[in-house]
Amino acid sequence: HALVAADQAMGALAFDRAARQYRMALELAPGGDEHRRHLQRRLVEALTNAGREAEAAEVRLTLAASLEPTQALDEKRRAAEQLLRSGHHERGATLLREVLF
Repeated sequence: HALVAADQAMGALAFDRAARQYRMALELAPGGDEHRRHLQRRLVEALTNAGREAEAAEVRLTLAASLEPTQALDEKRRAAEQLLRSGHHERGATLLREVLF
């Protein structure tokens, strides 16, 4: 039910509400790793759309830990961009250096 509510909130552009529902769906998720990754990606989208870039970056980093190296690198790069855009310059720059070197 949480996933359905989250998807409906996304459709209604209620991104903060969608983020809460996706978090709840993640807490209750009985599915395997692929299902959790799907929920994490949807949560990142909701947080980003809500203007909560730093929170989205943290979820991206959690997601990256469960991905293959190439995909993980891309998620880390995107997390670094979000951290930089949200004013977390030191952490974003550190993460960007990890990605680039």
